[in-house]
Amino acid sequence: MAARKFYQELFETYDSLAEIADQHGALTLADIVYLSSAILSGDGYVDHSFSDIKEVVSAMPSADQWVTFLHDGPKSSAKPRY
Repeated sequence: MAARKFYQELFETYDSLAEIADQHGALTLADIVYLSSAILSGDGYVDHSFSDIKEVVSAMPSADQWVTFLHDGPKSSAKPRY
C-alpha cells in the first residue's frame, strides 16, 4: 500500500516520469524505481548523493515518510539499492 501511495503522490506532484527526467535527469528517474523498491521491502534505502531524488520527494505531500528511505551513502544496517 505504501508504494501505491508513493506513486499516487508522485503523479499528483509531477505530470509524468518524462517530466522528472527532463527536470532532474536519468539518475533521479532511476532512483525513483529504487525508492519504490525500498518502500516495498520496508528495509532498503536509496543513496541520493548523485541524483535529485530528495528534491523530488520533498515536493510530495508525504515527504517525511519517503525521505526515511534516503541516505547519503551506504548504511551498514540497511540494504543498499539494487
